[in-house]
Amino acid sequence: MKHYKWPILSISIVLYLGAIILAKYYCASLEAIQTLSIILTGLILIWYTWETMLLRTIATSQRELDLQPFVIYKNINGQYWLENIGHGVALNIAVNTVEIGDEGYRLEILFPKKFPFLKPNECQQLNPVVKINGVEANSLNASHLNPIYANQDTEVTVVFSNSENSKYMVKETVSPYNLEINKLIKLS
Repeated sequence: MKHYKWPILSISIVLYLGAIILAKYYCASLEAIQTLSIILTGLILIWYTWETMLLRTIATSQRELDLQPFVIYKNINGQYWLENIGHGVALNIAVNTVEIGDEGYRLEILFPKKFPFLKPNECQQLNPVVKINGVEANSLNASHLNPIYANQDTEVTVVFSNSENSKYMVKETVSPYNLEINKLIKLS
């Protein structure tokens, strides 16, 4: 934007002065020249107001991005982690229950503990409760008990808020060797 500042200003000044000179030669009275000058000043004021509004919009969105946390869920060697890869502090972080399987085999990974905050670039290990068909299992690698579900892609949802209490939700697909972030949704 810096490169265009002087040419736009120069063109505006030349157009303004040109309009005044044209008005002087084609308009008989000074009242008509004053009226045209006021109209041109009003148009420039409208343009200036529009540009200022755009700058304010950009500044607001930049501020929001500076405050926005981005929390992801990771499964590393059978251990579950949360990491804030955003710029802002994440507050009230919760991971929704993950369900794998069907009626014959139901694996649930529950994350009962909410985390009050997670600073930027900070990781926190999760201690989930694993249930197979409603019975608590001791192993964090419970999905490997049934080979059908061992390498299955699983959708995980993480909900958190920023320091201004705006809520966000990250939906991601996790498998043993892959992490794909599907969506970041601003809830409020």
